[in-house]
Amino acid sequence: MYYTTQEGVAIMSRFPIVRVDHIYLSRNYSDEEDAHNRVCLGAVINTPNGEMSFFTTHFSLSASARKRNTVEMYQFMLTFPEPYILTGDFNTEPDSPEIDFLQGRIEWNGLKSGLKDAWLEYSKEPDSKSGWTYTTLSKEPKKRIDYIFLSKSLTLNTCSVQDGQENILATDHRLLYASISKHK
Repeated sequence: MYYTTQEGVAIMSRFPIVRVDHIYLSRNYSDEEDAHNRVCLGAVINTPNGEMSFFTTHFSLSASARKRNTVEMYQFMLTFPEPYILTGDFNTEPDSPEIDFLQGRIEWNGLKSGLKDAWLEYSKEPDSKSGWTYTTLSKEPKKRIDYIFLSKSLTLNTCSVQDGQENILATDHRLLYASISKHK
């Protein structure tokens, strides 16, 4: 059996990508739940309504790593122009300190984010299972750990969770989709 602690994320865009950068998120080798290398990938995308900074990440299973990595990631994001769209598997549920920080409900290391959670903004039932994305390769979702966050200056047009085709499971997560606008 092949085992690796390496992984990656990707950004694809139908619009031109004018800048790309990444940050390796720190890792605690003595923490068994922090076994994989983690990264945040950022890109500036030239949309018809102007440039937007887009980020994607996949956080650790370790709570202490997630807290540390959330601050590292946000500091990295601040090196890009606003507005921001942040997506990823954060491996944590909506009531966690990491999500509270990203939504501006708490401050860490003198930083306060204030991004909008797309699902909470759009959903008529934000606490329902309809927003749960993690499935463990079963048809029944287990919890919500995947997110799309956006700057308050952006407009959320729609947000939904979509299942794959019947009996085709390419991942243990359901697709979280959002349509977002930036005014010129």
